[in-house]
Amino acid sequence: LIPGKTQEKLIGTVEVIVTTDFLSQEKNHIIYSSTIIALITFIISILIAMINSRSISSSIINITNAVKSINAENLETNLHSTNGGELGALETNVNKLSSRLKKSKENEKIHLEEILRAKAIAENANNVKLDLIGVYNVNFEALKIIVNIFVVKRL
Repeated sequence: LIPGKTQEKLIGTVEVIVTTDFLSQEKNHIIYSSTIIALITFIISILIAMINSRSISSSIINITNAVKSINAENLETNLHSTNGGELGALETNVNKLSSRLKKSKENEKIHLEEILRAKAIAENANNVKLDLIGVYNVNFEALKIIVNIFVVKRL
């Protein structure tokens, strides 16, 4: 209270005496408490970092395994996206890649079957052509013999 500034009566005064030992103890207590808080914060930060890194590495391992499976032509591979962000987008794109490769393989199989059918038809047509050429050659040879006989008789 400041005398003359308030309308209340002054009852008494309080004197505070602080020793250097007390201040030293309080300083040490504050340093100790701050150190404990810093250590706890550091440990919590490490735990959070470990949890996040496991989550990220787990996703990367799953993506790697899926890509290896697709490379081994297991086109039924499908990742279940558990993450958002870049890893989730990568998982989604690996799924799209697998699906498109599967469709391409199916189309390739259909086109190969069409090519084999066309090849069989072409081979069949070629065999017919060769048979016709053989018949014409036989007829041509017979015609040559007849002409030669005719020419020889005329002479």
